Amino acid sequence: MILDLKYKNSRGIRKILYIIFQLLLLGYSVVVIYPLLNLFFSSFKSTREIFMNPFALPEIWRFENYVKVWQKGGFDKYFLNSIFVTVIAMFFLFCYLEVWLPMV
Repeated sequence: MILDLKYKNSRGIRKILYIIFQLLLLGYSVVVIYPLLNLFFSSFKSTREIFMNPFALPEIWRFENYVKVWQKGGFDKYFLNSIFVTVIAMFFLFCYLEVWLPMV
């Protein structure tokens, strides 16, 4: 239906180019999204399970991996530092906008 409205008075080559472009975008999105999904699912696996079945879903979902990383990796400190930097940066951004935006 959308193709009928969009290409009602156009030639066949434009339809083909549109379909090829959409297929290229779909392929690119798969190439970009699949590694992120694999990374997310691997975060619930044990180290042994990652090396035995790198592309399979976890057999046992280990939520304690996140607890281990948070406690042993010091992510609480990193998280608080990120919040601090973000708050300070937003404060300066809003101050800058408050001072310079009315002058424009």
